[in-house]
Amino acid sequence: MQECEADVSKETNKVIQKEKEMANLREGMAAEIKTEKDKSRILDQNFRIAETETGRPGQG
Repeated sequence: MQECEADVSKETNKVIQKEKEMANLREGMAAEIKTEKDKSRILDQNFRIAETETGRPGQG
């Protein structure tokens, strides 16, 4: 019985560890997505600034 409980505890700890790893991956992916969105926003702003300064679309 104790052996079985030890096995269950061991497997439970494995599951908990995997859940923590998945949470870290999700956080990392969310941060990466935010970074890419920020880059895209900055590029869009720079594009609009270039259009305003030159009076021509897409000319920098």
